Amino acid sequence: MPRIPVSDLKEGMKLQDDVLDKKGRLILKKSTDILQKHIKIFKTWGVSMVTVADEKTVLTSADQTEDFLVDEAVVEEIKSELDHIFCHNDKRHAMIGQLYNTCLQRAIIKKSKGES
Repeated sequence: MPRIPVSDLKEGMKLQDDVLDKKGRLILKKSTDILQKHIKIFKTWGVSMVTVADEKTVLTSADQTEDFLVDEAVVEEIKSELDHIFCHNDKRHAMIGQLYNTCLQRAIIKKSKGES
């Protein structure tokens, strides 16, 4: 699954990877179901992106008012294309991760609307 901004986390999502602070200290173990208190902790400790593991991904675009429910196979196809584009970048870097996520969200929204 893609790394998503902490601001886009919703209760009930499950972490795919451990969440570490900027110094590498463990904040929350993988496979934990996200609660509102976890989101607050992430923001307090400066965590900007996390990786979630869900059957389907719900994305909300800042300039859209609707949510998009997307099949996992579509997300994986788009991620594969983006991984090729971002192959020389470190997606763990906060800005690169945010750019990757923005590109992923826009591609999924376009695909869900039937645009190429």
